[in-house]
Amino acid sequence: LHYRAEAFVRIARVKLEMGDLMGALMLAEEVTPHLNASGSAKLHGDALMVQADVLFELMQKTRDDSKAFLQLLGEAGKVLDRAIEQYEAIADLNRLRRCHYLPARV
Repeated sequence: LHYRAEAFVRIARVKLEMGDLMGALMLAEEVTPHLNASGSAKLHGDALMVQADVLFELMQKTRDDSKAFLQLLGEAGKVLDRAIEQYEAIADLNRLRRCHYLPARV
C-alpha cells in the first residue's frame, strides 16, 4: 500500500509539472485518505503539498475573479495547515519552510 500511494503522489507531482492541474489535484486528493492508514507523515505531507501547489496555480489563473481567488486561497490555507501538521510530526524543516513560504507569495 505504501509504495502504491508513493507512486500516486509522484505521478500527481508529474501531472502538475506537465500542466495537468485537474489531473494532479484529483490524484492527490484520491490518495490522501489512504495515507492516513499507511502512517507516513512525509508522504501525507507531500500529497497535501501537491494539492496546495495546484491550488496556487489555479489562483494565478483566476486573479481577475476575486470570489474564486479568495475561495482557492482559503482552501490552500487549510491544506497547508494540514501539511504543516504532518511535517512538524517528523521535524522536516525544509518542507515546513516551504509551507510557510507559499502563503507569503500571495
